[in-house]
Formats: sequence, structure tokens, C-alpha cells
Amino acid sequence: MRRHLSFANVVSVIALFIALGGGALAVQVAKKNSVNSRSIRNNSVRSVDIGKGQIRSSDIRNGQVGSADIGDGQVGSADVADGSLTATDIDVASLGDATTGRTKQRFGACTQTLTSYQQCLSTEVTLERAGRIYATADGNADSGSGSVPVGVNTCRLTVDGTPFTGDFVIAADFSPGEAFSFAGVTEGLGAGLHSVQLECKGNGTLPGPRIFSPTLTTLELGTG
Repeated sequence: MRRHLSFANVVSVIALFIALGGGALAVQVAKKNSVNSRSIRNNSVRSVDIGKGQIRSSDIRNGQVGSADIGDGQVGSADVADGSLTATDIDVASLGDATTGRTKQRFGACTQTLTSYQQCLSTEVTLERAGRIYATADGNADSGSGSVPVGVNTCRLTVDGTPFTGDFVIAADFSPGEAFSFAGVTEGLGAGLHSVQLECKGNGTLPGPRIFSPTLTTLELGTG
């Protein structure tokens, strides 16, 4: 014969179930600062788990961020330290369609007797259409004297009077001097004639540091 449980018996069974299984329902909360790297399963933390602005430079191991981690067009001129970009850092092929290039050299030396920028070499570039100009400057420098231990040249590249590189510092001791090379790319320019100049200055050392046979090479680039 089937027996029916009374309401009181049902309540008793539910109470017993809760008493026996209640411990399994308890939620454990980690103590403050108790979660470490070993407590987290590999690949478990995702971007949604990290607050905006929480990752800083000190959180990233040196050399871990590569070109594949940076979106196209995300790095601008403001993100590059002055004087840190040289010719070897620039892949010319990535800058757009090259049209024509030219080289101009100054024979002899330009001596920096002043602490303000002076023109050392200039060339003119005609853009057939709107684009940019890639330019490199190279040469040799010395202190300007056999008795002055250090001569410091500081140079930069300008287009139409506006710098498009940072200050490139060249410290040279005695003759025959030290070779240098640096480069830069202008911002977008309109079609037409533009003047690209190598400008340098000294540090007050007399008779003045010298730049020998500087060469200015320009390459006209499309807007790509």
C-alpha cells in the first residue's frame, strides 16, 4: 500500500536535505591581496577583465611589444622621442610610392660658431602631387681644432622652414672626425616646390665644430 507523506514529514525531509548539503552551497571569498599568479589558470584573464588605463609601461617586460601588437597608423610623431629615429629605423618602401629622388652635396665644411641654427645645406624638391618627402643627411664632423677635446654639433632637417626631425646631436673629438647619418619624413605636403634644409649649430666651443662634405638625399613619396 502506497503511503502519503504528511506536510510535516515533507518539511522535515527538506530541512534534513538543507542540513546535509548546505555546506556545499557556501561561497568562499578570497582574502584581500591573496590572489597571485599561481591562483589564476593560464589564458583565463581577458581584456574585459582589465579596467581601462590599468596597464602601464612598468607592467610590460622590455622587448615584449612587437609591430604585430600595434595597429596601423597608431604611432604618431608625438610618440617618438626627439633624435631617436635614424635612417636604419625607416622602411622607405612602407612610406608610399616613390617617384623620384635626388642627392645634393656641399664640398668643404660648414663651421658652427654660433649656438643658434644656421643653414648648412639646402635643396629644392618639386612634388608633382600632394605627398611627403623622405630625407637623409650624412657627413663627417670634428671638433674644429687639434687641441679642443670635444666639439658638439646639433643638427636637424627642415622643410619650408619647419623642422620635421628632432635635434640630432653629433659629438666629435679631433680630425678626421666622426661619420653621422640621420633621417626623417615630412608630414603631408601640397604639390609644388619645397625647400629641404640641413641646419646645424654649435655649443659655443671655438673655433667651432665642423661638418665636412654634408650630403642631403631626398626621395619624393606619394600619399600612400
